[in-house]
Amino acid sequence: HFNHPSIFFWGYMNEVMLRKADPLPERYYEILSDLARRLDKRAHAEDPTRRTVMALSQGELTDDKGLGDIPDILGMNLYFGWYYGKFEDLGEFVDRMHRQRPSRPFMISEYGAGTDERIHALNPGRFDFSSEYGQEFHLASFPQIESRPFLLGSAVWNQFDFGSPSRQDTKYGINTKGLFFYDRTPKDSSFYYQAALLTKPMLTIAREWHEHAGDRHQPIRVYTNQPQVELFVNGKSGGSQSVRNRIARWQVELSPGKNRIVARAGALEDATTITFEERTFFAVNAGGEYDYIDHAHVYWEADHPYQPGSWGYVGGEAKLTHRAILGTDEDALYQASREGMERYQFDVPDGTYEVTLGFTEGGYAVRRSFVIEATNGKGITITGQQSIAAIMLRRR
Repeated sequence: HFNHPSIFFWGYMNEVMLRKADPLPERYYEILSDLARRLDKRAHAEDPTRRTVMALSQGELTDDKGLGDIPDILGMNLYFGWYYGKFEDLGEFVDRMHRQRPSRPFMISEYGAGTDERIHALNPGRFDFSSEYGQEFHLASFPQIESRPFLLGSAVWNQFDFGSPSRQDTKYGINTKGLFFYDRTPKDSSFYYQAALLTKPMLTIAREWHEHAGDRHQPIRVYTNQPQVELFVNGKSGGSQSVRNRIARWQVELSPGKNRIVARAGALEDATTITFEERTFFAVNAGGEYDYIDHAHVYWEADHPYQPGSWGYVGGEAKLTHRAILGTDEDALYQASREGMERYQFDVPDGTYEVTLGFTEGGYAVRRSFVIEATNGKGITITGQQSIAAIMLRRR
């Protein structure tokens, strides 16, 4: 690779102290540092024209025993707001590293958050794998990086979602931190970086959340490097918004069926379609704080407390795991559950209903269906369950 034009640096170690042997071998740090010096010397001998680099994780950086001083450049793999901490902790940590080693060349060699196009959240939270949280991660992280000129550069982990056999997140065996999906389709987060880094004018509506049900209201995001954007919903102006940090935001009310969304900034225009389903049945992501769209395009709404005249849970505790669920591709639906609740209540008209409950038993997804009558205006009450992951209620 000596003459390969895309090689910036030669890297020879990555997070080598992240999982240390226990007990620690005798002279561990001495031997490790000696290996690093030999690799660094060999890299410079093979190619005197390029610099060397190694990457360390956040925990390693705070106590690296001098290992990070050996290469020409020190890479920092940092996931504030994903695996640990808050978004704003990133800049503070980087500044502290710079104060400790003011002459040391630094770069952010990894940062990112996993996302799943089937998961959406009005109130996104850390590690929910929603498209919206992933976007908020990058919106908060990149300005902290670009505002610090002492950083040589940064690299999102990763450009594309990729196979990772040990992963047990919402997509089993896939690391979903890419700016593009596994099939190279762009994620909404990628449009933010286009707006931030392209010099030519650009304007793109975030389009992963293109199906909706339940609440008619939905946030709309537009990424652009222009100062002002006007939004149109089904031909009617939703007003103009100033662009801050390459994004303009709206909250719109959708109509049943297909909704045409158009964004304009001067001569630039982009359009997409959002489908709103006015449903005659319930599909509840029990224990989940996010909406979920399954492979059959059933829209599972986020769980919420019981509201008279509507539906919801009474009591219990939400549980979330990221262990693989066997027997289904809908891991994200079954990874969330509500446990120990008093009941679920659905205030529906009198009639005959088919109820399907989803559970996780022994690591497997299981569904059970039964028929129940709603009489005397009492609706449907579901009791006697220790844990529920999904509820579907249809009138027969």
